[in-house]
Amino acid sequence: MRLLVLFLLCLITVTGAMQSRCRQPVDEGRACEKRKGGIRWAYFKPRDICTRMFYRGCDGNKNRFNNEKQCIKACRTT
Repeated sequence: MRLLVLFLLCLITVTGAMQSRCRQPVDEGRACEKRKGGIRWAYFKPRDICTRMFYRGCDGNKNRFNNEKQCIKACRTT
């Protein structure tokens, strides 16, 4: 029984973390010398869509995915 409760708590925590990632605004970050930017995908909550963006390479937030499929799987409500 304790194991089941622990499992459910972990599941709730992970699910909440993913959903909060999807609630963040689209943020292209900033240009920097450390990393090269490129095309990424972000979830745009008001329209419930994943949108392509140019990530500049540094900073930004967690609402950033390598491809559209990852974004849809993590964030789409339908």
